[in-house]
Formats: sequence, structure tokens, C-alpha cells
Amino acid sequence: MEVNVSDLTGMALDWAVGMAVGKRLVIRSPIGQPSGPRVVWEQVGGHGGLVWFAPSGNWAHGGPLLDQFQPDMKIGNDGLVVALLHAEMDDPLPLTMCRGETYLIALCRVIVADRIGSVVNVPDELL
Repeated sequence: MEVNVSDLTGMALDWAVGMAVGKRLVIRSPIGQPSGPRVVWEQVGGHGGLVWFAPSGNWAHGGPLLDQFQPDMKIGNDGLVVALLHAEMDDPLPLTMCRGETYLIALCRVIVADRIGSVVNVPDELL
């Protein structure tokens, strides 16, 4: 389903970030809970290994993206976090801007908007 980046949250946002940064992702229930809720996993190694992937809510996953993309981030007048990515490090005008309720959400949205665009296709089961 097509979703505006500004509306992405949770697993749908995690999926979109993974797609934006070129990760190999699958959607499965948590290990040992075959009937549990669906979760986004990153495929690692050549033997089908899976690692949980949740950059929009887990600093261990989102922090490296903050280091990689180095957006300008601040709290806006409305209390939302604003993330700005620039075309070049010394370019004063933002190339992409997104807002979010937390730093990680704003970071993830700006990465998706920059790499994919303002609308992204997300599997229905994640919405």
C-alpha cells in the first residue's frame, strides 16, 4: 500500500528505512511465536540468519543511521523533531525535511524521503 512518509510509524517505517538503505528484509512473527504479530527482520549471512530491525524505536539500530546520514535535527515550535538533510555538507538549504514525534522517527522519515521520495510502498501486513 502506498503511504506518505509523514504518516509512517512503527514497523511500516522500519521496513521503509530498510528498503531505503538497501537492507535485505523479511516479515515474520517473532522466533518461537509462529502466531505472534509480524516483525521486520534483516537477513544476515548466507545461511538464512535473521536479526530484528527496528531503527525507528531502537537507538542500537537507528544510532548508526544518525552517524551515517548526519542530519541537522532540532525541536520545532510545535514540539515535533525536525530532521534536515542537505545536498552537500556546506549547503545552507535543506534538500529534504521531515518531522517526527521522536528523534528516531524524524531521522527515519527523512532518510526514506531522501532516498525513496515522499510516498513509499509498504506491505499491507505492516499497516
